[in-house]
Order: sequence, then C-alpha cells, then structure tokens
Amino acid sequence: MNEGVASRAWLIAVFRRHRALAPVAVLVLLCLFVSIFNAKFLDPWNLARLLNSAAVPVVLTMGATFIILMGSIDLSVEGVLALSSVLVANNTTAMEAGFWAVPAAVLLGMVLGGVNGAAHVWLRTPSFMATLGVGFACVGVATAFLQGDTVRILDKVFRGMALARFLGLPLGVWIAAVAVLIAYFIRER
Repeated sequence: MNEGVASRAWLIAVFRRHRALAPVAVLVLLCLFVSIFNAKFLDPWNLARLLNSAAVPVVLTMGATFIILMGSIDLSVEGVLALSSVLVANNTTAMEAGFWAVPAAVLLGMVLGGVNGAAHVWLRTPSFMATLGVGFACVGVATAFLQGDTVRILDKVFRGMALARFLGLPLGVWIAAVAVLIAYFIRER
C-alpha cells in the first residue's frame, strides 16, 4: 500500500514540475491522432502551411496576452486588423503609397488602441464593451469601404513578400517567431 501512495506522489510531483509542457504534449498527441487518419498531415509542406495559417493569429495573440495579464480583454483585434488590412491593400494598389501603407496601418492600429484605452480609462467603460464596440465599428468601416468586394493585394512586391520563403518556411512564420521571442523577453523582464 505504501508503494502505491509513493508512486502516486511521485507521479503528482512530476506532473506539477512539467505542467507547462501539458499543452505541447496535447498538441503532439493531437497531431499524431490526425496523422493516423491522414498520412499527409505530417508532410513538411503541410506543416509549413499550418504554421503559415497560424502566423497572424500568433502575432495577435502575443499582444492580447499582455492585455489579459493586466486583467482586461480586447475584442477589437479582428476589426482593427480588418481595417488595417483594407488600408494596406488599397493603398498599395490604388493610391500607390507602397510601403508607406504599412506604417500607416500600424499608426491606425495605435490610434484605435488609443480609442479603446480612452473609452476604458476615461469613460470608465468596461474593456469588454469598449473594445467590442470599436471592433464592430472597424469591421463596419472596412466592409463599407470595400463595398462587398474582397481584399486583394495586387502589388507584386507585397505579393512576393507574402509568398517568399526563408529556410523553407514562409516569411510570416518567421515574423511570428520573432513576435513570440519579443513577447517572451518582455514578459520575463
């Protein structure tokens, strides 16, 4: 009976020590499970596509993590991204702003973040409501600006950046990796 209690205590100690690895273990098990049903799932090209699909949400999540750690929530991310994307896409083709559209989109995101912060702090609106409202407004403006059309980036340089690869992985994956490293550094310091 003592051996059973000791082994259970050992197992609990190991689990507590490696608790942070649990999400990674679940992800690995899920990938192995999916690969049983689809042999091409673990193909390097498919994994690169999966990483590329996750790149933008990963970058957005890095910013949202700090907001959540501060005890707030930001539901405007989708709307701000939509409006910034429309700004970049239309200014790189129609107005020929080129690369200046990217800093303009970042500036727009900063201004909209300031609107969120002002509504939350000065007007004492809960972050849930303030950011949800700003997000819906941004989606509405982006939809009205597009008039039902889709976002198309026709500029060859921007399209080349979206399709370019470094060491076999799309550039977006590398940008996401840098964002994770920067967020980790900020969190640790």
